Amino acid sequence: MQKLYQGVLWALTGAAIAGGVFILLQRPQQADITIILPTATATGPIQVYVTGAVAQPDLYILPWGSRIQDLLSAAGGPLPEADLAQVNLARFLRDG
Repeated sequence: MQKLYQGVLWALTGAAIAGGVFILLQRPQQADITIILPTATATGPIQVYVTGAVAQPDLYILPWGSRIQDLLSAAGGPLPEADLAQVNLARFLRDG
């Protein structure tokens, strides 16, 4: 009788292992995720919004490679109360 119980136990263990392997093989495979970040191109115009102490706050479209000084000029120049010591006028602008 004990051999019968051992046989049943081994059969159930084998079935459990086979079932587990089957379930693992049936799971969908994970796919790789690729994130492609936009890269800046040196060919097109950029759009920059300026507000604050400028004569004409607005959205401006400027050529690639423009600097903050170029944006201030496009916006009609800084107002008298503008604190330009806090701004790096030579810094390149970036889109957005």
